[in-house]
Amino acid sequence: MCYLHCPHDLQMLEKIERLKKQLISIVNEKNDFKDDEVVRISQELDVYLLDYQKKRLFASTSTVPTQKQRKESMAE
Repeated sequence: MCYLHCPHDLQMLEKIERLKKQLISIVNEKNDFKDDEVVRISQELDVYLLDYQKKRLFASTSTVPTQKQRKESMAE
């Protein structure tokens, strides 16, 4: 199982960090949270954050055996 050592995870985290910095910069520049560019970057960041969270959740839950799996392994 690969957690933060997967190249894809690292690339995704780097992209998230770039978007966060870009968002902060553009908000400071425009001084308007409703600016089209601010909204666009924010929405793009949201997509990456959600994808990353889903991937982490799936990775953590897929390694935890279900109650049925635990019972079956105990019966063996």
